[in-house]
Amino acid sequence: MPPLNSDLEKIMTFDTELQTYQKSLSTWLAEEGKQGKFVVILGEEVLGFYDTRNEALTEGYKKYGLEKSFFVQQIKPVQTVAFMTRFTPQGA
Repeated sequence: MPPLNSDLEKIMTFDTELQTYQKSLSTWLAEEGKQGKFVVILGEEVLGFYDTRNEALTEGYKKYGLEKSFFVQQIKPVQTVAFMTRFTPQGA
């Protein structure tokens, strides 16, 4: 697999979105009704909080389309990391 250029690598790693999430996590956990919700983040912008991952993805695609990669994470004290992409290998 060829190496990724730095711009693409930054987009795929969600550095800014992770920092935004981590910076806000303790506040969100303290706010009633936010724990367990799914947050949508692009850069430092928080689009909103949703009851399901599917709802979060739907709203993210409505707002950002397929051209931008956005971050979806469930708000909880202990995080599980999963990487999902809409890209498939050629020939798949």
